[in-house]
Amino acid sequence: MILGITLCVASACGRDPASPRDQGTHPTYLLDLAWDFSPDGRKVVYAHANSPGGPAGIYAVETMAGTSPQALITLGPTGEYPTDIRYSPGGDSIVFQRGLEVWIRRISDGTETQITSTGRNATDPDWDPAGTRLVYIRPFLTPGSSDTSAGLFIINLADHSTHHLTHDGHPTYGAAPRWSPDGGAIVFWYGSPSHLFVVAPDGSGYRDLTPGSPRRAEEPMWIEGGNRVLYESFGNSGPDHHTRVVSRDGAGDAVYPVHLRPYGVRSAVSRDGAVAAYDSVDTSGDTLVLFLKALSPAGMLTVPRPRRLTGQ
Repeated sequence: MILGITLCVASACGRDPASPRDQGTHPTYLLDLAWDFSPDGRKVVYAHANSPGGPAGIYAVETMAGTSPQALITLGPTGEYPTDIRYSPGGDSIVFQRGLEVWIRRISDGTETQITSTGRNATDPDWDPAGTRLVYIRPFLTPGSSDTSAGLFIINLADHSTHHLTHDGHPTYGAAPRWSPDGGAIVFWYGSPSHLFVVAPDGSGYRDLTPGSPRRAEEPMWIEGGNRVLYESFGNSGPDHHTRVVSRDGAGDAVYPVHLRPYGVRSAVSRDGAVAAYDSVDTSGDTLVLFLKALSPAGMLTVPRPRRLTGQ
């Protein structure tokens, strides 16, 4: 059985997103770690550690065809590892954080472009549905600097112009921002205990989706066309965790029937909420690989039972 697993991705370390973080730490990849589904649900992008099956790197695997994984980025023994990986709306590129700056990589030819130049203060990028803007986080607030130098920022990809996302004249702090499929809202988590919040890209409509909850809310994911948000909910004790779902207006907050972190590691969920890619042990009992499982009746039509995606 796996012991001593370490995973510290910028938006999932159990800290207040506005608090200082150690800029020198790197994530420790498990064998396979799912990051995102392509918009059409046909591929999963994931991180892979060194193994006889392939070198450490970022890969994409087909969810249905059973083809060999495609290497997108190969990782050397040293250097900065990409995290916070998200497919572009067209599925032709990925955005990620590396060296605490935001990068875009075109899948067809491997061309990379550094999008931010913040002095190592940019993470958690996500695309708007048109693919013309990114929302990202500047997590570090330098002593003596303006309070608007940290928090959520939006960058225009055409000219790289950037602005701080403020609400009611105040900075918007948070982590793991996710742009809604209709472009009208950005969900993120913030506070102590952390709650889910939404805000429009123009700063209007700032709202707590989990008001009064004593539990920590983290890792939001839009499903069902942006009508609902999946998130991970944690109590005061380590084992007290479950997945929850809440409507976009904050109504109907409830336990989700499927546990999306069976080994304490984030799962990727398709845009329609039909299927998830999650980590589970292989037959040896000591290696984590990716499996695909259904989350809805629609998902059951194509994935009637969990199916292994990697490490075949």
